[in-house]
Amino acid sequence: MRALAIALIAALGFVGCSAPSGNPKLVGTYVATNAESLVFLPDTRVLHVRVVDGREQRVLVGYTAFVSGASDTISIIAPDTSPFVGTRFQVDTNFTTITVDWRDLRSTNDVRQSYFHRKSDG
Repeated sequence: MRALAIALIAALGFVGCSAPSGNPKLVGTYVATNAESLVFLPDTRVLHVRVVDGREQRVLVGYTAFVSGASDTISIIAPDTSPFVGTRFQVDTNFTTITVDWRDLRSTNDVRQSYFHRKSDG
């Protein structure tokens, strides 16, 4: 009986426990003209980074997924509590430019850039 319980626990540990994975071509930092940036991480998270009162502010925008039927559009889908759920990112075919359609339910006066370009490594 104990062996069965251990086997069941091990099986449940392997099922559904893999981390989400995004498109590796998208992963990286994209910058805007006013020093704002978006950081797309391998686990599908997106961070918005900007300087506020002289300090860098990093905000989790959320987790992304490609929009069904649109291979160039990504949407924030989680967490449910994110005010950015529904924000969409339009990605060009070379993964060098991203256009953002922001959704922020907390602050309608908060201005963010809409165009970001991949940061060069050099």
